[in-house]
Amino acid sequence: MVEHNQLLAQSIFPRLNCNQYNNDGSYRDDINRLVDNRMVGGFVVFDGSVETVQNVLAELRSRSGGALLFAADCEDGVTMRFSGGTQFPSMMALGNSRDVSTTYSVARSIAREMRSIGLHWNFAPVADINTNPENPIINVRAFGESPELVSDHVHAYVQGMQDGGVAACAKHFPGHGDTSVDTHSQLAVLDADRRRLNSVELLPFRNAVRNGVRSIMVGHIGVPALDPSGLPASLSEAITRNVLRLELGFDGVIVTDALDMNAITDTYGAGEAALMAYHAGVDVLCIPADPVAAYEALVAAFSAKRITVSRLRDSSSRIGAMRKWAAAFQDDVQTQSLTWRGHDLIALEAARRSISTSGRLRNLAEPLVIVAMVDTPENDKAEEWLRHVADWHKGEAHAVVVTPDVAPERVCEIMEMIDGAASVMMALFVKPRGYAGTVGLSSAQREIADRALGRPAILISFGNPYLLRDAEPSVRIDTFSASSASLAASIEALARATK
Repeated sequence: MVEHNQLLAQSIFPRLNCNQYNNDGSYRDDINRLVDNRMVGGFVVFDGSVETVQNVLAELRSRSGGALLFAADCEDGVTMRFSGGTQFPSMMALGNSRDVSTTYSVARSIAREMRSIGLHWNFAPVADINTNPENPIINVRAFGESPELVSDHVHAYVQGMQDGGVAACAKHFPGHGDTSVDTHSQLAVLDADRRRLNSVELLPFRNAVRNGVRSIMVGHIGVPALDPSGLPASLSEAITRNVLRLELGFDGVIVTDALDMNAITDTYGAGEAALMAYHAGVDVLCIPADPVAAYEALVAAFSAKRITVSRLRDSSSRIGAMRKWAAAFQDDVQTQSLTWRGHDLIALEAARRSISTSGRLRNLAEPLVIVAMVDTPENDKAEEWLRHVADWHKGEAHAVVVTPDVAPERVCEIMEMIDGAASVMMALFVKPRGYAGTVGLSSAQREIADRALGRPAILISFGNPYLLRDAEPSVRIDTFSASSASLAASIEALARATK
């Protein structure tokens, strides 16, 4: 029975906050207890510098005798979750480059950085097709709007990632692109018929399976055409087992999206959700709301013969195969340098290839007013970009950063600045964020944008490319990303558009 319990535990991957592990003794004891009691198969890693992550994972790997797998969301690089490393352009930027060799090179570079700090598994690429411009959580995380383009770049990303020794994970099955809510907050519904699903949403996943992706993440998405009960795909046997396993022929690791999202916790308890997902055919339970409750629910179900030995061995065999595959690439990460030669150049070249520019403004008259819209007060990308602008534009310029909650009196002041300007440049720093519910501007920001774009102006979007599509600026530049490389490449595009 102890052996069976340990095999069940291989399916549980709780959240690991590396900074908290270092600074909170009680939290560290809780994590170590899970490891020492063999109640987990690995962790989903968050927070900390790359140096901190490298040290924490090395400690836990040693403590477990090398038995743990470490996963993270590093869609556009380790900087998505950790400080340090190379900021690569978003997936939509890579898709816009129309160059799969660039996508391969970026993914291979991300894999190198992940392996250097001790990570084995990347919850990427996003295989969703962003057919809904109002989607609040996918947006620039997808490669694009075309099933064929997304399929091609998913293939290139998977190949680059796995050639670099990190298991890739196509997500969010069976497709999160044509939805209108964020599953961090509530259950999403994909209301498409089976014919549409086969020709659009499922195409990138079929291609990924055909080309050897090692894992697939099922989303918290209701799909009535596949399961009329309304269960989220992550808990649905009709979707996970019948479609993904049997129809698509996938025999790798199936992992849930995070089980602590509101789409699950608003309806199901931690143990109940874990057991439902396991019964549905999932191998790995990602970030259960309570990992101990999840473990106990699986153990109790096995004792009651609600989980068969055959089912248990199937999942443990798949997870074991991934662990063995990852071990073949294993390096002594404690001695690896965390300086990655050439990656900045790879990121910059990818950013250059991805930019879209339309229009021309030959005379950037002064005074120039620059308005940078940010999605949160904590977003420091506008300030980084403004430093680039200052290095490029030596004339008279006045810059302002506008947060969503900008005060009414400040709106009036900014309007007056715009009215007194000879030229206006507007930059949008808005990207998808969990629990935000939108990838848009506040009403106050939109009011300022309408005033600014009612005159000769330059509009640069460093995120959501669907924002202000009804505007007609003199120049529009889309980078699809606010990576450091994309900020630098935008200045080159500006220089060409204003000659």
